Amino acid sequence: MTDTIAAAATPPVPSAIGIIRISGPQALSLLQGVVHPRKKGGFLPRHMTFGGIYTQTGLRIDEGLAVYMPAPASYTGEDTAEIYCHGSPGILAAVLETLFAAGARQAEPGEFTRRAFLNGRMDLSQSEAVIDLIESETSAAAANAAAQLQGVLGKRLTAVREELILIASQLSAMIDFPDEEVPELEMQELREKLTVLCETVGRLRGSYTRGAALKNGVPCAITGKPNVGKSSLLNAFAGFERAIVTEIPGTTRDVLEYSVVSGGVKFSFFDTAGIRDTEDAVEKIGVARATDAVRSASAVLAVFDGSRPLEPEDEIVMQAVDGRDAWCVINKCDLPQRIEESALRARFARVFPVSAASGLGIDALLSSLAAQFTASREAGESLITNPRQAHALERAEAALRRALDAAELLTADVVCTDVEEAAAIIGEITGQTASEEILEQIFSRFCVGK
Repeated sequence: MTDTIAAAATPPVPSAIGIIRISGPQALSLLQGVVHPRKKGGFLPRHMTFGGIYTQTGLRIDEGLAVYMPAPASYTGEDTAEIYCHGSPGILAAVLETLFAAGARQAEPGEFTRRAFLNGRMDLSQSEAVIDLIESETSAAAANAAAQLQGVLGKRLTAVREELILIASQLSAMIDFPDEEVPELEMQELREKLTVLCETVGRLRGSYTRGAALKNGVPCAITGKPNVGKSSLLNAFAGFERAIVTEIPGTTRDVLEYSVVSGGVKFSFFDTAGIRDTEDAVEKIGVARATDAVRSASAVLAVFDGSRPLEPEDEIVMQAVDGRDAWCVINKCDLPQRIEESALRARFARVFPVSAASGLGIDALLSSLAAQFTASREAGESLITNPRQAHALERAEAALRRALDAAELLTADVVCTDVEEAAAIIGEITGQTASEEILEQIFSRFCVGK
């Protein structure tokens, strides 16, 4: 990394501010060639300097601010500089052309963050958190990515990996000196350590379901018999008529989706066909899709018509959501109530009377949903949101389970092999053992300038 790179860190569209980044050994000299400070004294490290922005021929193209950050205390760990000018695509292009003519080269996608990783400024899990933070759509997803960027995940995994390496070294010593008997107590201690490490990896791997929902949106199915107001409920969440609403039972035949952010959590609500026994071929397909949506959803809203008594079709709905994370929604609470609410409270832990027509109770329902999914991430905890990391943890957990099985048979060589494999897999997440192919896949997701 002896060359110096430059790129725009803001999109090439007209905007108030445009930012250009420079990183590498020539960062300061390139900055001095482009930005001429108004006041004497040059560029004081980590202090903003105002000045004119010029081309190599001395043509003034803009004025703005610039900052120089010497290594190693910079984002990339190298000498870096940033120029803040007006966000005209023409101005940004002119500044970059001047920098390239003076010896910089165009940065590749994610190259600034890649250099930060290679220079030890962050581990690989933190690098991936950067792109997660950029792509986060909600405050909850951003908070989770920020925790990873601070190294919460990397520190936990590094501690696990170091413990595995220590165990592997002890096992290697046992294998190298086979004539020395190993006390039973030591093997018991080994099994206990492996059990704790396996459980730690398993908990992290298990957080992926919640983490993926937090990042991509919590899939939430709206189900119930026909004409209880499922589509009206979706429209109430959306704030406009996303779904067609009629008094004709079975209007909804397919699954409709709409995303809503509540309490910093993104929910993807799926309006489904009314669940009931039907002879209509098309409606049967809709009911099947509704059932599939309920099975795959992270949360389910089971909707009942509060203005009518419970019917056999309501029982079909309750059976369909049995065992699911379900909220009971009693719709049409603005009408005279005839439903047996006590019977529903006996089946559901959470019951919410609402009126999709007037909006009564909608905010309380959304708040309850948001509280459920924000409370699942404790302070200082970071959920796994990355499928690559989740797959690696699954492989590491499998290797540790094999090691535990081998430890029961007192086969130290097999235990050592599996422990070393688990340590290497975890190193793929933190970066110590990540291949060039893995690095290429990760940093190719980044935009130019980050």
